[in-house]
Amino acid sequence: MTDEYLLSMLRADLEQPSPTINEYLLDLIGIAKERIAVEGSHINEGSISDGGLVVMFASCLYRKRKADNPK
Repeated sequence: MTDEYLLSMLRADLEQPSPTINEYLLDLIGIAKERIAVEGSHINEGSISDGGLVVMFASCLYRKRKADNPK
């Protein structure tokens, strides 16, 4: 799965239709992949379930930051 596809999944998960934060969300996808790798898991780029794991992790990072920094 490409990062662009993961981005579309993440935007849907977050109910974030606006593309204004795409770069930030792509950064979160990269961070999620790195943190999963640090834990010793290998991400298969072609796996839907692994893509879902990356999106879930990135979504948690986004929501945690939003909860820690309310407007």
